Amino acid sequence: MTIHVYTVDRHGTVTSDHGTVFVPSEPPRTPKPLFDRPAPCACPGCRAEPKNGAVGAQSPTLPALRAEAAWFLAQETLPRHQTVTLIGTELAAGLVRLIPQVEQDADPRALAEARRSLDTPERPGLAGEVERVRGLARSVVALGECYDAVAGARGTRP
Repeated sequence: MTIHVYTVDRHGTVTSDHGTVFVPSEPPRTPKPLFDRPAPCACPGCRAEPKNGAVGAQSPTLPALRAEAAWFLAQETLPRHQTVTLIGTELAAGLVRLIPQVEQDADPRALAEARRSLDTPERPGLAGEVERVRGLARSVVALGECYDAVAGARGTRP
């Protein structure tokens, strides 16, 4: 909206004319952060630090992998392509480790979907790659729930 601005003294007399000024009708919105990563941190930088003299990067634990998958599925905006590629690589590696652990007791449809998402090639463009990684994330969440059921039945936890 456009308004005309004056300076007025305490008696209501106009002392100066500042002209017309444009004022937005809505208050400015604070943008949502693009990346609000959950704890525990599963980023390669944190995992690449050697722990107790170990050399090389560590694989994320199942809870960290599930948290990363849940975070990715909760994103309302498209993450950067580099982030999508990194998370896709981590989720695929996690699925490769997770499938043999739940293969005997898991839902066959969940296993088939996980294998299908692993076999899906990288897609062109950011939107295509995000859809592929969302499939991997859904599979990690589903097989993580199967793992919890299997571990609970055996009396073991990750």
